[in-house]
Amino acid sequence: MLFMVSCKKDKPVTPINYSYNYFPDNVGHYVIYNVDSIVVNQLQTQPIDTFKHQIKEVIDSIFPDASGRPTQRISRYKRSDSTQPWVIQKVWSGNLTATTAERVEDNERYVKLIFPVSINATWNGNVYNTLGEMDYQYTSVDAPFTINNANFDSTLTVLQD
Repeated sequence: MLFMVSCKKDKPVTPINYSYNYFPDNVGHYVIYNVDSIVVNQLQTQPIDTFKHQIKEVIDSIFPDASGRPTQRISRYKRSDSTQPWVIQKVWSGNLTATTAERVEDNERYVKLIFPVSINATWNGNVYNTLGEMDYQYTSVDAPFTINNANFDSTLTVLQD
């Protein structure tokens, strides 16, 4: 018996880069925001008051939620300036799933990112809450960005509403 076997070399499959790294999930990761708030009275042309402060968000731990999913415990701290101590304000949570990055802020769940990340992709950030539809869209993906002499080789821009 003679067997003829034909082999065709398959092209290597390039794995999809879902860009999960845009939603850090490692314990100890933190971000500090410098916040400017301006209170405006619609009846006056001048701002009533301006507030400046800092917010720090820290991933303290990972725990299983009611569904057994790994969930981030995110502590939010506030201080008036860099000379003051951090004071805890709130505790939020976050979930990284195969298709979404979600945050629970003040008992409201928001879809902050969707995966895989791609330019012009859109989604309803309020799909898991009762606040009404809120459109989010990627307007730039993996773009370099510089701010205050800090260079970032790969950034993401989300347009909300």
